[in-house]
Amino acid sequence: MLALAVIAIAIAGAGIYLAIDTREKAVSEGDVKSLQESLEQKIDTVSGGAEVSALKSELEALKTRVEKLESSGAKGSAGEKEKSPQSAKP
Repeated sequence: MLALAVIAIAIAGAGIYLAIDTREKAVSEGDVKSLQESLEQKIDTVSGGAEVSALKSELEALKTRVEKLESSGAKGSAGEKEKSPQSAKP
């Protein structure tokens, strides 16, 4: 009986020690915010506004090119239908 009491007290002491140790090593909300701000600054530095701007302008140029190709393709396919011998059936 005495051995069980000693084991129970030892387990309780270990639990208390682990709880205190965990509380001391816990990450605070301020630590998380500081880390987040640091990472955002690094991301901004790496990606840079110039690169994003260049990609946006390239994307717009590609969209314009696709629209031109689509419109010329639509005009070309309409002209082909008029000239096609199959469309002029007796």
